[in-house]
Amino acid sequence: MRKLNEKGFAITTILYSMIMLVSLILFLLIGLQGFQYRSTSEFASNIAKELNEMVDSSYTPISLSSTFSYTGNIQTYTVPQDGLYQLKVWGAEGGSSSSCSGGKGGYAFVTIPLTQNTILYIGVGGAGTSTNTHQDQLGGYNGGGSAIADANGNTLQASGGGATHIALENGELSSLSSSMSSLLVVAGGGGGAGSMNSTACTAGGAGGGETGENGQAYSDGTITGTGLGGGNNAGGGFDSSSTLNASYTATGSFGLGATSAVAGGGGGYYGGGVAASSAGGGSSYAPSGDTIAGNASMPNYDSTATMVGNSGNGYASITYIGENTGVKDSLGNLVRYQDGSIMQVGDRFKIHYAANPSYVIDVYSAASSNGTKIQLYVDSSLNQSSYGVLEAPTENYYAIYFYLYPNMVLDITNGSSELSIPLQLYTANFSGAQQWTFVKDGDYYQIQSLLGTCMDLKQAIITNGQVIQTYTCTAGNAAQRWYFEKV
Repeated sequence: MRKLNEKGFAITTILYSMIMLVSLILFLLIGLQGFQYRSTSEFASNIAKELNEMVDSSYTPISLSSTFSYTGNIQTYTVPQDGLYQLKVWGAEGGSSSSCSGGKGGYAFVTIPLTQNTILYIGVGGAGTSTNTHQDQLGGYNGGGSAIADANGNTLQASGGGATHIALENGELSSLSSSMSSLLVVAGGGGGAGSMNSTACTAGGAGGGETGENGQAYSDGTITGTGLGGGNNAGGGFDSSSTLNASYTATGSFGLGATSAVAGGGGGYYGGGVAASSAGGGSSYAPSGDTIAGNASMPNYDSTATMVGNSGNGYASITYIGENTGVKDSLGNLVRYQDGSIMQVGDRFKIHYAANPSYVIDVYSAASSNGTKIQLYVDSSLNQSSYGVLEAPTENYYAIYFYLYPNMVLDITNGSSELSIPLQLYTANFSGAQQWTFVKDGDYYQIQSLLGTCMDLKQAIITNGQVIQTYTCTAGNAAQRWYFEKV
């Protein structure tokens, strides 16, 4: 019995030991598995953290907005993606002399489509200078006119401010005279102020506007003179009495303000002229935008407030504003409203009769049935039956909807290609009688149907209710010239 008990105890001991060994192995396996899991998880987290830190430190997002301050050199901008961009430029201020101030810089902007990887060249104007002493003052960078001291030790010199421009070709503004088409926008600089013989001092003219501002007129009781602002196709000249020595007069030119003995003209599209100590400002240029003279209220650099003219050096900014959904004319060029902005698909607009902008195209009696007459009618902000909206069923051809009637469009009666066919309101079906393109005609547009005829005011009679019809397209025909206003 004892042996059995001893044998049984031995077996039990062996079984117990085996169970404990298996348990220990399982415990170690489970523990190792947990360790491996935790280690793997922590390892993956650490890798992710390190990768994120590497990305954060090396990734530079595409900049869709850039600003440019004065550097004294041409700067560049590479267009990051296709789309519409707004280009804004501020011209530089002219130098001040004694108690008289130089003219402030002008402002200009355009909104244009740009293609990815296009390089733009930016010249930011430098401010004119003066030390209130009788010594030479070099013109501000990018076209400001210099003031070169003469033998009269009583004169105090001040130079003109430079223009700020953006172009498709490299170079300072004055170097682009043979490639003016490369210019996208220019803001004129202000003329320098000057003091002559201590008898008077004259403030410089502000940069333009389409034309630069004239300098303050100089007069000492015997001699008179006024430096004129640069124009839109010629440099500013001067008005002066015959007794004013010719060495005190000078005319600006493309990209350059006039250089003279007392004050320098402002740089610009065309620079300002000088007479005695009176210097005009340079002109600005914005073929598809707008300009503001330096003596008027304009946006500040970040458009959070306004300022009267630009002081000091010039400035520029380029900002992506969205996908190019601009309406295109028959040649593929963007259609623009009369204020220069780009017409977009989906805009609400009015079609004005160019020969008398007080009249617009309108739906008769604001009716909504097929066959309703399309007429000329006096413009009114309360009359929404004249509001149009475009849709593009075919490239460069558009259906002209009316805002009050979402599925009804401008249509040629019976789809006829004959002449003198009245236009009507009709349910949209995108036939040739309902598709229109825009043909540039001077500062206005003809509106031509896919059938080949043009929108025409019958007999060119301007009165409420006059029929709008089709007729042979003829450039320069007042009855076929229209422009668009966004509402």
